[in-house]
Amino acid sequence: MITVRRYFLLFVQFYLISFAAAAPVLQDSTQQQTQPLSYVKCHNADTLLYESLDYNTFADVFEWLPPAYYYDRGSEGQLAIGSLFSGVEGHFQLFYDGLNLNDPLNGLSDMNMVPVESVGRINIITSGINRQYGYLPLGQTVQLYSKDMARLPIRSTVSYRTGNSGYDDIDARLGIKASQKLSLNMGGVIKSYSGTVYNSEYDAQKINLKINRKINENWAIEYLYLLNKFDLDVPVSQDSILKDISIPHQKDFRTDHGFCIKRGNSFFTSIQLTDLKREFYGYRHTVVDQLHNVNGTRITTQYNQQFGLFSFNTGAGYRIYHLESKDWGNHTQRAVNGWINAAIKSRDKYYIGTGAVIENHKGYDTFIQQELNMEYRYKPDLLFFGWANHFINAPQFEPLYTQGPYARGNPDLEEENFSQIGAGLETRIKKLEIYTAFSAQYISNQIAADAGAENIKYINQIDHSRLAMDFSIKYDFIRQLSFYAKGKYTYITSGDPYFDVSNIPDFSAKGYIQYQNVFFTGDLDTRIRIGALFLGESFRPQYYFVQYPIAGYPVSPVFVPYLHAIFVIKDFTVFFSMKNMLDLDYERVYGYPMPGAQFKWGFTFKFFD
Repeated sequence: MITVRRYFLLFVQFYLISFAAAAPVLQDSTQQQTQPLSYVKCHNADTLLYESLDYNTFADVFEWLPPAYYYDRGSEGQLAIGSLFSGVEGHFQLFYDGLNLNDPLNGLSDMNMVPVESVGRINIITSGINRQYGYLPLGQTVQLYSKDMARLPIRSTVSYRTGNSGYDDIDARLGIKASQKLSLNMGGVIKSYSGTVYNSEYDAQKINLKINRKINENWAIEYLYLLNKFDLDVPVSQDSILKDISIPHQKDFRTDHGFCIKRGNSFFTSIQLTDLKREFYGYRHTVVDQLHNVNGTRITTQYNQQFGLFSFNTGAGYRIYHLESKDWGNHTQRAVNGWINAAIKSRDKYYIGTGAVIENHKGYDTFIQQELNMEYRYKPDLLFFGWANHFINAPQFEPLYTQGPYARGNPDLEEENFSQIGAGLETRIKKLEIYTAFSAQYISNQIAADAGAENIKYINQIDHSRLAMDFSIKYDFIRQLSFYAKGKYTYITSGDPYFDVSNIPDFSAKGYIQYQNVFFTGDLDTRIRIGALFLGESFRPQYYFVQYPIAGYPVSPVFVPYLHAIFVIKDFTVFFSMKNMLDLDYERVYGYPMPGAQFKWGFTFKFFD
């Protein structure tokens, strides 16, 4: 059955690509547009120029958002998870053009899956009526939308990055508007990294494809394809229980196919097909040799309608995943849900939205999730917003059935419960822009690996709360000189003195001072940034892959400076960066030392019609 489905998908891909290639290419006379070169700073961020960022993964871009924190493991390719507001690391839903990218084995949102150069827009808070792809709780969801290069003056780009530790990254993108009804966007990435520490090499390839075909003025169909393939060495700390494995290694091959039919903004139905093959072993096959195959289907349908100030949407979803594993056994997970969102919205003043979803997971009780979100624009330059929601997450395959090497599964795990409230504001006072948000989350039955017993095992943790304050500020001293900073304060309360704080510091911040000038009547756009990352005190668990207990390993505060220079010469962009200029020895996640002094440079060249 799986083989038949794969052949069918390959046939559809071949047909659509062939049809697009055979169609005549229309010339676009639109003039080149200059886009702003800046780090994203707000909750609905336009991110059109990543060539100026010396990123390793999308998580490096994500972390510039004020409510975001990235649990950076230093080496390229290691698990890249983050958190939003007072949320739990890796637990938000990650969507890329409607494809859900959360790992089907453990449920985590690994941002390594995202082809960074393709991203055109990020949403982390969206009004309930405007959001796509089903029920997505505010503060628990990241929506990414790819650039439509077929509709832009930029038809193709080529990017290259290189740096210390054998880092190389080649990215190529192409947009084709074959006719008024047919467009194609595609791209590919090849990455390699020798590693920050011993046994941390990484090689990866990514391919993304989006084909849009208009049927008539109202209806359109869309095909999406995303491939992620990588080979990764897993670094192991000296005191880890994995130290007997000879060079732990992981190989992933994942494909996602999406089919969607739309009627304007009023109706859509989408189908996502996911296949994941994961291998974990030690070289010479010592101790561990595991192979897991997962294939899944997600079906979502939604209807939107608006009557003056009042709007609503309603929809339903179904998803099913099959696991085939000699070590973990063969298992099936199935869920079905239905939702409704309603809102009253005044374009210039306010928005009040509420929603609820009823959901059933195989093997668990039916539950209801609710949400409320509001926006009020007191003045043109002053916006207040707030939200409250209740989110429930059923255990995935790994915490239920894994037999190692990190931990043992627990089939008796209960659903995780997250209740979050938050409020904030955005304002501009002359040359000063401010964003701030306060949030609190009550967490019940969070799933975590417990190292307190003889054998590490997944458990439901005791109830606890997280409080967070997020902020960002931007100030223009003069036209050529500006300042930007963002920060997060986190406080966790629990009745257990050994409770995990998940390697997150009590306070973290990053920012820069930027000099910008345009020389030679617009031919040379120059940006020079001097910035730093600050991490406050935190605590770490005994092993890097467990969350409980913390075992009392403190991590001292650290201040890490960097330098970043960007030069845009018409269609050519080049950047140079030096991270950790003082060559400091520090960690953000226990067991994963961050790189020392690291130099990178790269360029992007754009080709126009």
